[in-house]
Amino acid sequence: MSFKFLTINYFEMKLREIINSIKSESCKLFIIERFRNTLDIEIEIPNEIEYLCKVLNILSNNIRLKIIYVLSKIEKAPVCLIASILNKDETLISHHLKHLKMVDLVIEKREGKFHIYELNFKKLNEVINLLTKILRSNDESLSPK
Repeated sequence: MSFKFLTINYFEMKLREIINSIKSESCKLFIIERFRNTLDIEIEIPNEIEYLCKVLNILSNNIRLKIIYVLSKIEKAPVCLIASILNKDETLISHHLKHLKMVDLVIEKREGKFHIYELNFKKLNEVINLLTKILRSNDESLSPK
C-alpha cells in the first residue's frame, strides 16, 4: 500500500476546515466545484464590521427605526412628542432612545426638566459611508452596474 503525502498550506487547511463544517454534502460539493478559485484568496474581515453589527442590530428594531424617521422630519423633539407621534408609552420610547444614544445616532440635550433629542446626522452619514465602503471593498465587481 502506498501513501501520497501532500503539502497543504495554512489557507488550504482553513478552507478544508470550513468546507468540512458544512453539513450538507451537496453544498460541500457545490462550493468545491464552483468557488474553488474564489476561495483560494484570503478574506480579511475589517475591524469596523463589529461596530456596524452593533449599529445595524440597534437599527433593526422597528420602534428605533421609526424614532430615527420621526427625528429626521421634526429636527428636535422631547420624549413626550415622539411617544405621542408613534402612539407609544414614554418609558418605551426612552428605553429605545437610550439604545440609539449608545451608538451616537441621537444627541440628547436638556431643557429644564425635558430631554430633547435630535438625530446625529454626522454619525448616521458615517455609518452609511462605512457600510458602503465595506460592501464595495474597492472591488468594482461589487459595484452596481
